[in-house]
Amino acid sequence: MMTMPEEQNSLFLSEEEKTQGAAETHEGRKDDAGKPEWSLMPMGSIEQVLGVLMHGKKKYSADNWKKVPDAKDRYFNAAMRHLMAWHKGEKQDQESGLAHLAHAACCLLFLMWVDSIAKKITPKRIIPMCNSCGVDMESSEIFKEDERFICTAWICPKCFATVKVAR
Repeated sequence: MMTMPEEQNSLFLSEEEKTQGAAETHEGRKDDAGKPEWSLMPMGSIEQVLGVLMHGKKKYSADNWKKVPDAKDRYFNAAMRHLMAWHKGEKQDQESGLAHLAHAACCLLFLMWVDSIAKKITPKRIIPMCNSCGVDMESSEIFKEDERFICTAWICPKCFATVKVAR
């Protein structure tokens, strides 16, 4: 049996030399700091949410959830119904047989999507002005911003002309 010189024997190396030697000869390098760590996800729970999505695809159609009117309110309400049912001790949704928490998580994912889309399509603030009399519509009580509906035409409170906004 051949013995190693002292400088190569790991018993006699400093911690820095051990680390340096290992990095140079035995271990690969992977620069993944700051990148998503998918291993942190509870995949069993994610599969349950996927089950809810597949149930929805079968019941309605794929991506039907993206077309639901008033999605923000409706999916919030649905998430809360599932959370309350779970909180009261009901584990499974009676209709689907799937976990209430999986349904609630699915609704929350839909809300995250709705929220991200809303941020992308929120138009710039446009203050219309009457072409007939020059009234600034923002100063009128008729002009009220509503985040769910953006008007493209108003009636001037001074001269009753129709004020249109081109998009």
